[in-house]
Amino acid sequence: MRTPGSRSVAFGAFLSVLCGAAAPAVSANIRPVAYPTLPPMVDRAQAVVPDGWRSSSLVWGDLNRDGHKDFALLLRDNDPALRPSQSFDTNPYMLAIYFSDGDGQYRRIASNHRLIPRHDSPALEDVIDSVTGGGVRIENDTLHVSLGLFSGTSSGMGRLGFTFRWQDGHFVLIGFDSYEVNRADGSISSDSYNFLTGRRKHGVSSIDSDQTKFTWSSFARHSPPTLNEIGDGTAFDPTAQ
Repeated sequence: MRTPGSRSVAFGAFLSVLCGAAAPAVSANIRPVAYPTLPPMVDRAQAVVPDGWRSSSLVWGDLNRDGHKDFALLLRDNDPALRPSQSFDTNPYMLAIYFSDGDGQYRRIASNHRLIPRHDSPALEDVIDSVTGGGVRIENDTLHVSLGLFSGTSSGMGRLGFTFRWQDGHFVLIGFDSYEVNRADGSISSDSYNFLTGRRKHGVSSIDSDQTKFTWSSFARHSPPTLNEIGDGTAFDPTAQ
């Protein structure tokens, strides 16, 4: 992960702590993967899963607001050679999104293997299988992807959230959320960026308090990126768009 320079001082420091904890990263030794081409049409979600891969999670919902259930499938490579140990699995993820045609067939709309980065350091938890929560869901006709950030050797832990809406033929980012906890001093900080309004909601609290102080501000609202323009989600900077 690279630390975003302009997101917020608190969050930049938080990621720096995690990056420091990841000093023994072995990304240079991780074997590259040839990502498969997914079928353009299927009659069931399981037919998307390529040989040698597995389904990590499957969620359903109406993403294009046509009254039919679509699905998002989180795939993961299942190569034993990419799993150096029981707790360190470098097999990559791949997100696949299919729309229903209303007649029992599903059409591939998007596939992405960059937003969810590979687990490349034994010092960090996998962003999906993290204790801080990671995964994919469909809610209110929008696609949500969460990345958990945790290291047992640092005081920082947190979560990033991306909300996408289908518009103009793309999954466009309409919201970005970050949540971080400093286990050393108990402080909690959160940020929520709304790309539709250009407003940022910042929250400050602590683990021994049930109250959060919120402040609102505006941020420069550029054209929001699409799912395939973001790249590594842990390196995303909402203010640099």
